[in-house]
Amino acid sequence: MGSSAVFQIAELDQRIERLRAEMREVSDRAASAAGNASEERLSDMLASQEEQLRELIAAREKVVAQG
Repeated sequence: MGSSAVFQIAELDQRIERLRAEMREVSDRAASAAGNASEERLSDMLASQEEQLRELIAAREKVVAQG
């Protein structure tokens, strides 16, 4: 695996970890949210972040496979 791939993987790992931390924060806020509008907004945010996480993981897997 070349140094470029290693750098890309490290960068993707950092982005994945930041996104997971943000998702935990949103999840905590959703658990304490009062009102349907707040819950729905937080649920939408979490769904969006889950999609971003899937994309980042797929990108990481692609870099690893290309090695």
